[in-house]
Amino acid sequence: MNDDQIAFTFNKMFDREIRARGFANGLTKTAIKAQYQKGYRASCPAWQKVEASHDAELEWVSREMAKLDVTGSPSSSPMSTMPRAQKPVQNPKPRQLVAVVIETRQQTSAIAPRQVFKGCPRSMITHNRTRTIGGEQVPIIRATDQNLVVKDPITFAEAHSPVPELLFRFYDDHSRGVRTRHGEISGRHAYLPCGPPAPPSCADDRMFAAVLCHLNNDDTASELISTTSNLFFAMRLAAKSFANPRLYVIRGGALPREKVFHLWPYHLRFKPLRLYYNGKYRNPSSHEYAIWATLPRTAIIHDFALADLERHLLGNPYMATVFRIDEMRTKKGNTHILQNFKKENLELTLATIEGFARLMPQFGINATSPTPVIARLISEIIRSFDINLPKTTPKQWDILGGAFAFALSYHANQTHVAETYLIQAKEAFLSGARIGLGELNWHLNPTKQAKMVKKGLSLGLGVKHTEVSAATVEFQKNVARFAYREKNTEPDYDMTVDEDYTLVENEDEGHHTSIEEHIEIDIEEAETDVEETISVKTPPPSQRSRISYAREASHSGKKIDETFIIYDRSDDEDYVADSDMD
Repeated sequence: MNDDQIAFTFNKMFDREIRARGFANGLTKTAIKAQYQKGYRASCPAWQKVEASHDAELEWVSREMAKLDVTGSPSSSPMSTMPRAQKPVQNPKPRQLVAVVIETRQQTSAIAPRQVFKGCPRSMITHNRTRTIGGEQVPIIRATDQNLVVKDPITFAEAHSPVPELLFRFYDDHSRGVRTRHGEISGRHAYLPCGPPAPPSCADDRMFAAVLCHLNNDDTASELISTTSNLFFAMRLAAKSFANPRLYVIRGGALPREKVFHLWPYHLRFKPLRLYYNGKYRNPSSHEYAIWATLPRTAIIHDFALADLERHLLGNPYMATVFRIDEMRTKKGNTHILQNFKKENLELTLATIEGFARLMPQFGINATSPTPVIARLISEIIRSFDINLPKTTPKQWDILGGAFAFALSYHANQTHVAETYLIQAKEAFLSGARIGLGELNWHLNPTKQAKMVKKGLSLGLGVKHTEVSAATVEFQKNVARFAYREKNTEPDYDMTVDEDYTLVENEDEGHHTSIEEHIEIDIEEAETDVEETISVKTPPPSQRSRISYAREASHSGKKIDETFIIYDRSDDEDYVADSDMD
């Protein structure tokens, strides 16, 4: 039925009640729809008047309550209809047993025997704790004293998939977590006199129930701390909050892997079992990463209020046009807002790049921050807010990267920073621009990886494989020269490159091609797991660097033989994970 038919039926069914509340012509369809909207339900005057109890209804309730007093005694309450047992007769002679008479309103034989269950009744287990899958009743959680096995358990690789380099957490005054100088503790474990327990196994029924309660947004305090890899989602929650919204910027690589649970595989198990309340199943949780019990302070890069970000955007108009916080505060859905962002065709210009550099310190990032952190924030802004990248040459992209590095050092008050960091910032910008072309969770899907690589190469974000040798050697020499310039010494060693040859088969042509490749994948840096590294032999251990290259990929029958350059520091001592919350 459409809205008009629903309103007509509702007014006919509750005509007497609606007229008693002063609506002679019935309710409008807008007021009737308010009962299904959590926010509008509390602010709609018409529906508030409908839910309110009028005088006639209160009198009717009083009469019904008076009817329950069957004894007719004004002093007795409706709950005192069954008299107590009589006191035994006081007799000093103990030779007789005194009978006690208990008056009841029903015969003893008419009272049904009370059923006592050990655990849950069988009917409740069948109704609530099992689901019919393939004609078989399959238990989903532990409902009795017996261990009930869940089919298709979640594996370690699914629950603890590679974590993106940056995570974001929205919280406000209504959040149940407790924040201390050591970090944040989940609401369930905040007031324990001892430390929180170790994280359970990903397939454990306790974790199964904890994630289900967390995704259903139950009123009970959760054992999990929710974070997201989607910057738009975190900004959207903060924009809609009116209780002092704030944001955490968290480095995912600084968290122990066994403490971070990707909730997407859990959602895929819950949805076919119909375990969600109302419309909770619509949230796929593909971008949500839950941290068990504690979020250590060492993993938090920055903590800032949304009001501070809005004040910053007043002086940064280019990024204000990117974030569009006023539009995110509207009642439109996320899909509708993203479609509007896409229709605006916002282009990446030199002014936008300068806005990126000015925004970085607001997120706790400067020119000396780790390269993956800078690259991840740039890529997330480009992907989340749908910024179109121009199609140009690799040399022009190199100029744009240099402009970003200079602007970042200027706005972070680091104009005298070493040139090595400027090279890192430039390569981080180029890497972030490439990764920003990928879809959500591209690092978990090889098809999305190949699509991202092909799109980046079509825009000029890459170097031909024939140009790799000269560009690599020149870049390595520059890095070594800058490293030794800081110590006022001249390098007295020869630059060499480890070469390994790997055969890459072309599915179309049926021949093999030999390429230089040395795989060095870092688990903590999941965002670069499609890249291959060529290690450089440099004497100073604190100045080790890696030059990363993308492996060849085949897409739509065409071979893509392109290479990216991403510079990354390996001596990141400022973001060491500390899971203890002493």
